[in-house]
Parts: sequence; C-alpha cells; structure tokens
Amino acid sequence: MGQERARDRGIFPRYTRLWLLERFGREGLNRVLNRISPQARAMLEKPVPQNWYPAEYMAEIYEAIEAEPESGGQKLLHDLGAFMAKRSMSGFLKYMVRLASVKQVINRLERIWLRYHDRGNAKGSITGKKGERYLGILSIEGYDAGPLWCKLMEGFIKAFLTQTGVRRVKTVEKTCLHKGDESCSWEISWKE
Repeated sequence: MGQERARDRGIFPRYTRLWLLERFGREGLNRVLNRISPQARAMLEKPVPQNWYPAEYMAEIYEAIEAEPESGGQKLLHDLGAFMAKRSMSGFLKYMVRLASVKQVINRLERIWLRYHDRGNAKGSITGKKGERYLGILSIEGYDAGPLWCKLMEGFIKAFLTQTGVRRVKTVEKTCLHKGDESCSWEISWKE
C-alpha cells in the first residue's frame, strides 16, 4: 500500500480563486482553469473552505499560475502567498497573531499548521540575533505540494510574520525537498 496523500483545507483554493480574480479578472481565472485537471478545476471553481482537498490539486494550480505570461520568475507565487497570509488573518488566527509576539507565533507553528494540512508538520525556532536583526529558522517536514509551493511559502512567511508587528522580514531558502533534501526550510530574519 502506498503512502496516503496530503490534503489541504479548502481555504487555499478559495483564496487562490479570489487572488486570481482580483489580479487577472475572470479571463485570467479561466486561463488557469483551462490548464488544470478536471478534479483541480472543480475544486478551484467552487472551493468549500471547510473541505479537505488533495495537495496535488494545488500543485497543479501553482504550475498553471507559473505559466501566466507575467509570472515574473515566480513572483506571482510569492504574491499569492502574501495574499493568502493576509486573508487568513481572520477569526482565531487574527487575534492570536496580532496579540502574540513573533516568538509565540513561531512556537505555535505546529498547531497552526495542523488547522490547514492533514500531513506533515511545521517547526520554528529563534536562533539568535545579529546586529538589529533577529534570526530564526522555519521548517516543513512530511508535506509536498510541488516545487512551486516553496516560492508561495516565502511570500506567506514574510506577510504572516509581519502581522505580529515585526518589520523588514527576510527569508532565504535553506533546504528543499525538491532539491534532494529531507524537508523544506527557510532562514528568517526581522527587525522589531
């Protein structure tokens, strides 16, 4: 028997659909819909935020977005990640992040992760300080939504951590599952 596939909450296709409509209009959404499988298309056309969907559907969508003429070297995926982070700041998560310090948010990453993904885990730690910048590392293990997902995550991480009140967040990819590593991880830094 094979390993069960990862699934994500329907909030991701919902925010992706909103972003596509906002960024490219109905015509752009249709271009993306025409590049993906019927299953991924059905999910993106009518996403249900509370439902669970196979992560590979989102991987298909990221590839279709990357094929857009103005993709700008994966900049679109970075922008989509930032959009998702800002939009996801509602309800419980909004108050938890805005009232918590960046350290508290990093310490709660695993619990936050499990609200949206049924496989893998997210870990983070603050590793020190260099001058005015705080340093840390974030890692995702046991989860794969394709190689383009990493670019989306860079935008997500920056926007998400900024919600805690820190500024000038930077991310640098450290490891990548799609480059032969066992997990995806990023070195992060910020100013308070």
